[in-house]
Amino acid sequence: MAAERSAGPIRAAIVLPLRALRRKLRSDRDADIQRLRERIKTLEIAAERIVQRRLARLADTPASDTVLAARVAAAHANLALVLGPKMADAAETTRIRQALGAFLRD
Repeated sequence: MAAERSAGPIRAAIVLPLRALRRKLRSDRDADIQRLRERIKTLEIAAERIVQRRLARLADTPASDTVLAARVAAAHANLALVLGPKMADAAETTRIRQALGAFLRD
């Protein structure tokens, strides 16, 4: 899938490890560690923005012969990639999927 090829490597090698490290440091009470954690969060967000830009570029160039069902499936796959497996069954994810489906039908 194009989204995985475009954004997957950055997400796997950079975003997810930074997120894991930031979460691991959350409970440390040392002020220096918390300052470092904030810097890690800044890097994580910057990397996530790169992922989002790459996904947005893919969305800007749809194939003219793409049928609605394929576009909806691709959008949901991209959403799953961005949200990750922990958010797959969250209530918020269901609402986002419903809004995404409505948006793509309009």
